[in-house]
Amino acid sequence: MYLVKEVGVTTVPGSSFYAHPELGRTKIRFCFPKTDDMLQEAGRRLQKLKQA
Repeated sequence: MYLVKEVGVTTVPGSSFYAHPELGRTKIRFCFPKTDDMLQEAGRRLQKLKQA
């Protein structure tokens, strides 16, 4: 919930993309927005993680 509440981005568990979910348990997936402006905003928000 930290990413959603504090940074404003979210992820999908990697296990969702495997026939054997345990293969993806150490991975996450980011979904990129459709416009360049939205992608730049997501990048700006993720930069906050470096500062934390």
